[in-house]
Amino acid sequence: MLFSIITALFSKINLSTFIDAHFKYKSQIRNDIYDKRYNLYFEFNEKAISPLYNNSRLVFDDKYIAILHLYSPQFQALASCEVLTDFEKFFQFVIGEYTKYTQYESSVFPDPIPIELDNGEEDWAYDPLEMERFDNNKRIYQIDHTPTAEQLNSYISELYSSMRKDLGSNIK
Repeated sequence: MLFSIITALFSKINLSTFIDAHFKYKSQIRNDIYDKRYNLYFEFNEKAISPLYNNSRLVFDDKYIAILHLYSPQFQALASCEVLTDFEKFFQFVIGEYTKYTQYESSVFPDPIPIELDNGEEDWAYDPLEMERFDNNKRIYQIDHTPTAEQLNSYISELYSSMRKDLGSNIK
């Protein structure tokens, strides 16, 4: 009888220890994910959003697009569904602007002209005046097609809002 009481007592202690450990483990996982999300969102804001507010022509820059591509898998892995949806809207908008720019760029790129080398062989080169005209056309395109602050803000504000909600900082 005493043995069964002791066994029952230890089994309750083990069960309660197991339950306690389980909830602590789940809580730790939630805290780890929260910390990773916080770092991701803060870093993304610092390296991708803030520079875009300062220079909206970054949507035409290869390096900026590469930065966005680096963050995409991190958002896929860590962000909540709502944040991921808003990130993808922002990402698609920027990539769409970049794609239109690169299509324009390739359509106005000058054709090379044949030149004769000193040794009598033929090579191809670009006319400096045509290259200058090409650079001017790119600048004009960027001026005419740079996204407005309102356009950018419509995507960014949704993304900010969902990130704040995800981190619990939307509570007043």
